Amino acid sequence: WHQHHFVVRFLCAHFGEYEAGSQNAIRIGYEWEKKYPGLFFGYDAFHKALCLYGEARNIARHQGKGCTLALSLSKPTSSLYKKHADKHHAMIDSWVKHGAPNHVHHLSILNAEKLALLSCSQFVDPKEVCQQYEKGIRDSVRGGFVNHAALAEERYSDYLIGIDDKAEGIYHLENAIGRFSDWGAMGRVEQLRRKLATLTGASAEGR
Repeated sequence: WHQHHFVVRFLCAHFGEYEAGSQNAIRIGYEWEKKYPGLFFGYDAFHKALCLYGEARNIARHQGKGCTLALSLSKPTSSLYKKHADKHHAMIDSWVKHGAPNHVHHLSILNAEKLALLSCSQFVDPKEVCQQYEKGIRDSVRGGFVNHAALAEERYSDYLIGIDDKAEGIYHLENAIGRFSDWGAMGRVEQLRRKLATLTGASAEGR
């Protein structure tokens, strides 16, 4: 049962289903940590944090646009998701400080995600956010984690488009498509090609 939910969170992180992944992380994820504190736990912490930061940013953006749905009292808030994300982020930071090399790229990506979220409510130098995303991509590639490099490219693209740097956002979305293709995730490739086509006005089949 817990293994099933581990896979659910993995898929939510990789397919951009951040709301579902966040809710699963909060409702079920902590039980997994207590029961299986060994193999794959670190990767699960990363996938949970990525979903939580991702959905927190989605909500923060809607709030910034005055979206009434995002302000509904029945929905979790951006700050709630951030609180849970910060816990997993801090855990991974501690592991890296204690010499866990396979989590270096996780930490770099989450550092970027946290800054991107903060930029929704206060001034954060875009150069600093970009440097963190680029470090996350480099660290992922250096470690051989093609899927996480693809995730970092996609999240970087989302940030850039959100600050109206559409050209660079499209560039990194194309990079994400290429990396997901290298990883063999063709369903994700098709999903992102449709998003790219919407941004460029081109045919998804033509890419």
